[in-house]
Amino acid sequence: MARIFVSQDIIDQWSADERIAIDGDLMILTLTQQRVRLLPAVRVLRVVSGTNDPYNLVGCVKTPPELVALGGEQYLSSLLVGEVAYDVQPGYFGDPLDHNPAVLRQLQSALQALAQS
Repeated sequence: MARIFVSQDIIDQWSADERIAIDGDLMILTLTQQRVRLLPAVRVLRVVSGTNDPYNLVGCVKTPPELVALGGEQYLSSLLVGEVAYDVQPGYFGDPLDHNPAVLRQLQSALQALAQS
């Protein structure tokens, strides 16, 4: 299981429903107590102006340092790279702390169950 993207909206909902707890940069699944380190990131949703995507960013998830390397500037749900404006979804990359394959499968199942409930 590679890093996963979790939107800020989902984290807010799961936290309000007490399905997760946040401790600094850790997300702890309430049911299983599995821990996932959260790293700020955005998912690039679309080009705002309807033009092409010269940077091939639509569908990608990028961290702030990756955006800076591209010359990008993010503000809330907007990203500007050069003259191209994008809509983005703020959130986090989740990096499981335990990389044991059996634990990763269990974490994946737990996250899927959270998403469906």
